[in-house]
Amino acid sequence: MKRRDFIKGLGVFLGASSLGTIPKQAWPQNIAKWKYYYYTPPLHHDTVTIKDFAKDVQQLTNNEVQITIFPGGELPYPPTEAVNIVRDRFVEGAGAVSDFVAGSVPLLNLMNLPMLVTNLDEMTKAMKIFLPYAEKEFEKRGAEMLFWHFNSQKSLFGRGKPVASLDDLKGMKIRSFGVADAQFIQRLGAIPVAMPNTEVPQAMQRGVMDAFIASAFFTIGSRWDDLINWAYLIDLAVISVYELVSIPAFKELSAANSKVLLETAAKYNTRWNQEIVELEKKARVDMANKGKKMAQASEKDRTRAIEVMKAYWPEWAKSAGPTAVEALGRVRETLGK
Repeated sequence: MKRRDFIKGLGVFLGASSLGTIPKQAWPQNIAKWKYYYYTPPLHHDTVTIKDFAKDVQQLTNNEVQITIFPGGELPYPPTEAVNIVRDRFVEGAGAVSDFVAGSVPLLNLMNLPMLVTNLDEMTKAMKIFLPYAEKEFEKRGAEMLFWHFNSQKSLFGRGKPVASLDDLKGMKIRSFGVADAQFIQRLGAIPVAMPNTEVPQAMQRGVMDAFIASAFFTIGSRWDDLINWAYLIDLAVISVYELVSIPAFKELSAANSKVLLETAAKYNTRWNQEIVELEKKARVDMANKGKKMAQASEKDRTRAIEVMKAYWPEWAKSAGPTAVEALGRVRETLGK
């Protein structure tokens, strides 16, 4: 049973109001024991939430689907390999951050394009168009998408003289979250810096870079807020995450258990998005309370940034191929951009 076919039959995309009781089959079932790779530390909200998901699935399948979550650092794989380790079945499932895995699935950069999809409302609209394209790309790589979720919005965070406008970014060395972000940095007169997460603290302390692109939620969760004294809140793009499982592993489940898995996934799509919106708001308030200078980008600067980046969107799509061109056109039409 494909995820999109199930969702159509269920009649809802964003969550099931009641999971109900799944009838047991008459014959004993094999127990599915899955390893699930995650990229965040053990106590991070995302790790805790995906563990809650796994517990719900195990309970609702009467222990027939047991998913063990391995937080960041417990398995020898970087976040960039999330799709590939599911494809090769080194693990049965993984959380894939679009910026990190776009090297494996280039089409995912559509959701990373600066100033195109900038908040949860736009993301929800865009996903109704983009999801079938993304699912096909994952299927080519042996992965079934359980659900997607919003993981807050990207802005700029740095040290030194506070940034209050786009012009203040000129000449600054800024660490990008991904390839698409580097275009935003470069086209606004700043210098993009590529660097793994583990090197960011030392680079900021040594002045190797002046700022980085992230969300307030991510910044506080990584304890990077100690490295900065200002934030420029322009919400240049959403951070999107896809929860994936191996297609062969998914097909090994009984019909009843696959139904539980997908129903629970729909529930967590809704829960995750709602929680992250509130956590991002809280993180920004917490930063302000710690004395960080929090500058909200003006509508003039946002409009200017959109106009600058509009030229890049079709350039990216053309380089990514006809499917990207088609998908981008439909998403832009949906968002009125």
